[in-house]
Amino acid sequence: MQVRSKLFPYPVLNHNIINSSYFNKIFELSFERVDSKNGILLRNIKFKTDSNYILDLFRNGLIGVKCVIECSYTVFRRTYELSTEDGNNILLDKNDFDGKVEISSFAYAKENFILFSDEFSDEYKGMEFEIDKYDLIAINDGFIAKFEHLETEENVAKSIFNITFDNNIEEDGMYEVKYEGGKKINIYLSRNEYQNYKVVYNSVGFKEVFFSMLLVPVLTEAFTTIKKLTELDTFSDIEDICTQYGWFYSIKYRYNQLKNHELTKDDILEWSPIQIAQEILGKPFATSLCNILDVVKNNKEGDSDNE
Repeated sequence: MQVRSKLFPYPVLNHNIINSSYFNKIFELSFERVDSKNGILLRNIKFKTDSNYILDLFRNGLIGVKCVIECSYTVFRRTYELSTEDGNNILLDKNDFDGKVEISSFAYAKENFILFSDEFSDEYKGMEFEIDKYDLIAINDGFIAKFEHLETEENVAKSIFNITFDNNIEEDGMYEVKYEGGKKINIYLSRNEYQNYKVVYNSVGFKEVFFSMLLVPVLTEAFTTIKKLTELDTFSDIEDICTQYGWFYSIKYRYNQLKNHELTKDDILEWSPIQIAQEILGKPFATSLCNILDVVKNNKEGDSDNE
């Protein structure tokens, strides 16, 4: 979340001196960057400031400081609480990202209070300001990291689907799906089915079986709905679809990789939902069928050996 030159009706400490309302004070995101094959480790991440006023607000519990990590391509957004002490590490796992990743930090009000300090720049000297809970008090737009790698079908699935359990679903009940109201397609299983799913998903050679059984039909239904709404001219453009269905950002990016051109409304009007769903997920049916046949053959060979 880049704030940049946004104006506020009260003084804000900004790492960019031009946009700061404090005189000659800093607000920095401090860490040791360690690059590895798994991604980027932000070791001993913390915030630093030479503003005694901001430090007092933090020590007295009036403000908190968060690090925000965002990637629009994979619809990833996560926040982490920061302090002034060493010992906190954040791993930017390469499997969670593709393209531009924004890392920023903000101090925010944890409750209502009056903002007043002799550290303010001249135009705010001697003035008091009413601060509401969650107002931004200090800003550091941070930096941008880039991850450039081809998404695997597994990573694409992780960026599109969120699979969890719902205690209200009976053990032999049907799973439920929600396409709206979140950044991912939410699939709800019974607790028992969820435990079984984890076993199958983590078993070598059976991930594609799970894709074919659950993810392909769920994604096909989603694409069918979006195609119908596009035919009704519900969306002005692809960005409009992404705004309503946050997970569609990942579809857009994956489609661009597969077809080597930007996804358009005309593409959606022409596509076959079930075929494009299989393409997005790496055509898992053929692989899953081969894996099942291998198991069947091995079982037959085992039966023959036991005779």
